[in-house]
Amino acid sequence: MFDLLFLLLPIAAGYGWYMGSRSVREKKEEDSYNISKNYIQGLNLLLADKTEKALEVFINLLELDDDTLDTHLTLGNLFRQNGEIEKAIKIHKSLLSRDGLTFNQNSLILQELAKDYYSVGLYDRSEKIYSKLLEQNYDNLNALQNLANIYIRTRDWEKAISITKINNNIEKKQQKTQIAQFYCELACNEFDIGNYAKTESLVKKALSENPNCVRASLLMCDILSNSKQEKKLFKQLELIVKQDIRFVTEIRPFLVNLIDKIPYKEITDFFDILISNKAGTSFDIMYSNLIEKKEGFSKALAFMDKQINANPSMRNFAHLILFYIKSSSNAQEKNNLIKLQALVQEEIKTLAKYQCNNCGFETNTLFWNCPSCHSWETIIPVRGLKGE
Repeated sequence: MFDLLFLLLPIAAGYGWYMGSRSVREKKEEDSYNISKNYIQGLNLLLADKTEKALEVFINLLELDDDTLDTHLTLGNLFRQNGEIEKAIKIHKSLLSRDGLTFNQNSLILQELAKDYYSVGLYDRSEKIYSKLLEQNYDNLNALQNLANIYIRTRDWEKAISITKINNNIEKKQQKTQIAQFYCELACNEFDIGNYAKTESLVKKALSENPNCVRASLLMCDILSNSKQEKKLFKQLELIVKQDIRFVTEIRPFLVNLIDKIPYKEITDFFDILISNKAGTSFDIMYSNLIEKKEGFSKALAFMDKQINANPSMRNFAHLILFYIKSSSNAQEKNNLIKLQALVQEEIKTLAKYQCNNCGFETNTLFWNCPSCHSWETIIPVRGLKGE
């Protein structure tokens, strides 16, 4: 309520000057009196919480020019921010009905009306307005960006691809990243209904846009895993290591299933590549378990002792404690280690596995589109002491 009052306080002064400067001297006092009277009436209605009637007073009070248009738009924006969308729509529709609007004025008002519709989920109406604005100006950045947002929100990925391809206002790398992700969204839909040929086709389109799109490569892993093509799947995992080491932890489920199906020498060579590239704690732990199984406890313990220095993390520390528990012959010492290991594991449970490097959003699930800032491909596995 008080936001509205403060917003409208300059109107009286501004229009007192406006009407005074354009009026003949003998009508000055009468005109100013009428405006002040109407303005005070509007304020009294706001104070009485009769915003509908107050709104009508203020809309009728102001004559439209470039200066007063800003005031109208600000008033409408304030209503929208306060969740009073019907009032915002009423203001913007009233402005559009005025005669003599310039092209720029009409465009500004339409943009605000489109925002009104978008804010309450009337995406079809918002899309219609932004499409009209785009027809009027092919390089309308506001229309291009908001149409893309609408198609993303409504999961209309083909339209999202089309509108992003013609948006020359965004950096090329970002454009390619987004388009590849949209193809991946379509590929996921096809994979979920068992259309693997179509999935693979869409994955290839994603990779043609962005050859380093790990999500597309992971989808290819899903296809190869589903068709039990172990050798091709293993080659695909090697490719992902070269694509983007930040996301290599996402290959872990596939690697777990391949360990007993690929020759031991090939598997160990692959783990050596992962370890040398600091792929993460997950692979330190996996490799130590494999070494223990194939080469014995002592070599596995020696490996983990080495990795806790090379890649210090709470997860590595917790796993190393397990080795010392196994090796301890002292009951009291073993009991203390068990307690310590349990404490470390409880702390690990509180840690987020992923974080957005754009806004800092933390999660235990990998989202390719950040739920907080809506950036694409910015959520990555946490690294360091509290992560991988």
